[in-house]
Amino acid sequence: MLSIRNATFAYSNKPVFEDICLEVEKGGFYCILGPNGSGKTTLLKCLAGILPLAKGKVYLNDTDLSRLHRNTIAKLIGYVMQEQETVFPFTVRQMVAVGRAPYIGLYSSPSAEDLAIVEEVIAEIGLTELRDKKYLELSGGEKQLVMIARVLAQKPQVLLMDEPASHLDFKNQERVMQLIKKLSLSGITVIMSTHFPNHAFAYADRVAIIHEGKILADGPTKTVMTEENLSLAYDMPINILTVKDRDNQDHHFCVAAQKAVV
Repeated sequence: MLSIRNATFAYSNKPVFEDICLEVEKGGFYCILGPNGSGKTTLLKCLAGILPLAKGKVYLNDTDLSRLHRNTIAKLIGYVMQEQETVFPFTVRQMVAVGRAPYIGLYSSPSAEDLAIVEEVIAEIGLTELRDKKYLELSGGEKQLVMIARVLAQKPQVLLMDEPASHLDFKNQERVMQLIKKLSLSGITVIMSTHFPNHAFAYADRVAIIHEGKILADGPTKTVMTEENLSLAYDMPINILTVKDRDNQDHHFCVAAQKAVV
């Protein structure tokens, strides 16, 4: 559904990544891993059509993304940034309504259909009780859910998410990750960057690991998430452990293999 082919991006002639190729199927949950500075955020911005590639192409349903109008892209691709604040005292309902902007004329107001979609999304994400509360008064986890709701109000086919759980506590991390998985199972294509490899183990169908501006590995989660690949990507020894839950199902997770400091 979404692909990036032979892609290179550079800031001031210094490449962030080079000759990257990725193919993302419809309805999948795709996770992008890599250390700080590896280009995960930049790659997502290129996939969203926000940053232009120096070389290569991004295709959405076999259409060159660079040939589409920005408004058209916004109806097809939703992008949840890593951090996003506002100085305006918007309510949750108003923040979510911003997601309908691609469908509303410059000098027009939201239609009855737009407002119905906003209420539908608010209910779907579980924000009904907060819909009249000021966005600035929310917790970090609640704000992240509002940002996801705002993007869903765009009715996108593809959802790009830049480290959506990076500033959340354990409970809110799980709340957000379970929601994202639910969205992918509903048919929305999810591409998410993260600093937490264990989120990829738990939720992703496929994983790409970026290392030194290249794709180190790309494919099904169990195939890509090896001790060798993770240790190379993060420049430290990593062990992968497997435990069984109460239902005797296997769960995989990774830990640092370094000795404890005494």
